Amino acid sequence: MKNKIHLTIVQYRSNGSDYCMGCLMDSSDSDFEISHTTDLDEAARIIGQRAFEDKTSDREYASWDITILQNGLEEHFEEYDYDLELQIMAAAKEYSNILMKQCDANAEKERIEKQKQEDEFTRVKDLAQLAELLEKYPDEE
Repeated sequence: MKNKIHLTIVQYRSNGSDYCMGCLMDSSDSDFEISHTTDLDEAARIIGQRAFEDKTSDREYASWDITILQNGLEEHFEEYDYDLELQIMAAAKEYSNILMKQCDANAEKERIEKQKQEDEFTRVKDLAQLAELLEKYPDEE
């Protein structure tokens, strides 16, 4: 029977600054998070969520550095399973891509809804203008 693998995900982002045309717009302190799981899908979700946040952030901060520990061991130990790390990272990338597609779909829905509202506003405005013109120039029979 194979032992259950314990995964520790260490996430670190160094402090950073966001400049625009030489002006400091925003800055961030360094950040550090640790997650623990025995579920490969959960590990992929954690890493994929962080990758998605990096892709969609409107700030120019440093990306998150992610280290995966397997049973407390880093990658330079002989017992480290590189295939497992590749499997987790591939699943994380797929999860991140799914989140990106959902985000794009939501943005498209919002764009369509906004266009519908603008079209309705234009229609109502045109009808009001037509009513005004009909009142001003009634049919002469």
